[in-house]
Amino acid sequence: MCPLPLQFIPVPVLDGLFICMAITALIGNQLFERTLLLFTEQAAYPPSHFLRRVPQRKVHIFTCLQLLQVLVLCALGFNSIAYAKLGFPVILLLQMPVRHLLIPKVINENYLDALDKPM
Repeated sequence: MCPLPLQFIPVPVLDGLFICMAITALIGNQLFERTLLLFTEQAAYPPSHFLRRVPQRKVHIFTCLQLLQVLVLCALGFNSIAYAKLGFPVILLLQMPVRHLLIPKVINENYLDALDKPM
């Protein structure tokens, strides 16, 4: 029988690998960049295309709504109660109606098109 190679790799090494992969994945992530805009002065904004076509307030509202959705998913996914974890797929599927039915009532469709396009 062949031993599993993961048994020989220390857990801190795997943790470091996953942290490195997570930080690398944040570079170029539009949600992460818009989250950084919440803490940046308007004069220091990068010349991104959606910042030129969408008002600052709408960008921040859209970012906060997306962060709220991510927080709800994380709260259910990392919850220690087993019954709460069962709701994760349901909440994940409810993200689509929220995006296509509720968010357009808050933010104009033209602005959403500019915010959703890749950079």
